[in-house]
Parts: sequence; structure tokens; C-alpha cells
Amino acid sequence: MQGWWKRITSLLPFGGGPVPKERAKNRRLRQLFAVFGFSVFLYEAFDWLTNEEALVDATGLVRVAIVQFVRPEAQGSPLVAAMNAEGVGLDQIGPWYQSERERYAGGSGTMLEVDLLGPFVTDVTPPVIPAREPTWFDMLKVSLSFPRYFHDLARVHGVDPDAYGARVYVVYGGAPGSPGDEASDSRGSRKGRIAVSFVPIETTIAYAQLTVAHELGHILGGFDLYDTDTFHATFPEGYVQPWMDPPYPQRFAELMAVDIPLTPVKEREVDSLGQVRIGFQTAADFGWISKLQAERYYSPRLNDAEDALLPTVALDATPSVVDVALDTAHAEGATHAEGATHATPDTPAPVVPEPKP
Repeated sequence: MQGWWKRITSLLPFGGGPVPKERAKNRRLRQLFAVFGFSVFLYEAFDWLTNEEALVDATGLVRVAIVQFVRPEAQGSPLVAAMNAEGVGLDQIGPWYQSERERYAGGSGTMLEVDLLGPFVTDVTPPVIPAREPTWFDMLKVSLSFPRYFHDLARVHGVDPDAYGARVYVVYGGAPGSPGDEASDSRGSRKGRIAVSFVPIETTIAYAQLTVAHELGHILGGFDLYDTDTFHATFPEGYVQPWMDPPYPQRFAELMAVDIPLTPVKEREVDSLGQVRIGFQTAADFGWISKLQAERYYSPRLNDAEDALLPTVALDATPSVVDVALDTAHAEGATHAEGATHATPDTPAPVVPEPKP
């Protein structure tokens, strides 16, 4: 028994008692090879993740596949027809994103190359999290099987998801109470470069467009800007013009907050994408402006001396429209109460040019 134990422990990195020098040397070599192999793995994993993120870099060109699936009970729906009509449906998402980026960065080339695929009539039964309290294993299993399910479904219908940087799957219809019958069941992830938008056939064209655009925003690096309990936009980041005087009603919905705030506790859905804007926080998350610029917008200067320490980070050789707007707002005398962390609602808002009609 003692000889068996020594044989086992001699293979371990530590322990096992004294061993001959040659065996110790071989052990160190095995350990070095193991460390080297793990280092190579980490390097390759980091390189893979970096390349994956480059495919959805919102400052460059992103190839987007919007793959539409129609559940049999939703076949023939006027909403599905409208979402595929030229000039009024899903084909407006690309131009809308383009106009929003131009408001922040000016003319910086095409942003999205969007292919509309489908609609394909098929049963859609994605994996769901068990009704009971999910374990970490349940969450891991669903997180792996959920994207695989939709990628495989796309391939069945002749779509190669690997040919695109961003893959957005739109699912129309669903019996009440079934998985994915509500827009709130939609999900998007930058790491997986995938989004799934569940669109009830009773919804409006504008809200269906916004649901898809919102989930695409997650792929591009955006985060939800609403309270997960009330679903109200978070202040100030979830407001397009948080320092408007009076602050309500707001004129626009922020992309990652979804609805238009009418009061602190009341919001309404948008009537068109024209009522949706990308705010400073999301623009920073997309890489269109610096994080510092977003912070300056949400937290105006303390005083002249401290404000002078905040550099204006230009996006190119000339100041961007955002730089000019921020400097203008500060020049108009925005103040900050001592000890406060956010500006007050009457702080002047930087004016960002509206998208061209």
C-alpha cells in the first residue's frame, strides 16, 4: 500500500517525499510544458474573443443578418407583411442606426450591411429555463443550447449564420403563455453576437422595429437602461434629454430604455423610429464617443478650475459635433451642487444635431 501511495504522489506537482534528481527534472519539464500549453490556450482564447468583438465593432462596418421565423399560427399576419414592406419595416433599422452614428461622429462611412432573410414559416420551440428556481447548471445549459438552436434552425432554411458578424433572429407569433410570446422575452448578447426578438403579432410596426433595434444594440455593446422591476427608464442615462426644463414629457425614447418618459412613473410606446434616439451613455458603449464625454454630459462641471482638467477627446482631427455641444453647454454656466453626483434637471443639455429626414 505504501509503494502505491508513493507512486501516485510522485505524479503530483507537490508532495510525495524525496525523489531522484532525474525524476524531479522530468516532473519540472512536465510542469513547464503544462504551463506553456495553458498559456497558449489563454492566448488563443483571448485572440478569439478579440476577433469576435471586432466583427461587431459599432465604429466600423458590421454585417447583420436579420432572420425571420413565423410560427404557423401567425402566417398571413399583416404585421409580418408590413415588416417586410420596402421603406416601412425592418429595412429602416440600418438607415436609422446610420443617422444616429452620424449625429455623434459625422460622416464616418457605412455602419451596417443588413440582409433581411425569410420570413420562414416554421415551429419555433427554443430551450427554456425550468419554471423552478434555476440552478447554475440550468443557466449554463440554456445559455449554450439557446444560440445553437437558432443557428441550427437558420441552417435548416439555407442561412449560414457564420457569414455574419451579428445574427438577429425575429420570431413572430406565439400562443398566449407560451415561451417567447412577449417582447420582454427577447435577448441579445455581444459575446455570442446573437439576438432573439420575440414579436407578438398584435404589436405595432414601430414597436416591432424598436424591439429588433434594441436587441441589435446589445450585440453592438449597449446595456439596458431601464429598471428591471418597473421597466421605467433609468435617470439620467435612460433619458435622451435628462436636463430639459421642464423635464417632462420627454420628446424621445432612448434606444436601450425603449419607452418615452411622460412622468417619473409613466411612459408610452413610440409611434415610429423617428421618436427614438441613442443617448450619450449608449453612444459611449458603442465607442462613438469617449466614456469621459458621456460623464461630462451627465455630470456638468464643479467649477472652472476642475472643468479645465477634463480634456475634450476628439474622435478625429477636428472636434466632433459632440465636443462642440459639450463645450457650449458648459459655457452656458452649468453648475453642480456641492457633494452631488448628478446634475439637476435644469442643467442645459448639449444640443446634438437631429438626424436628417
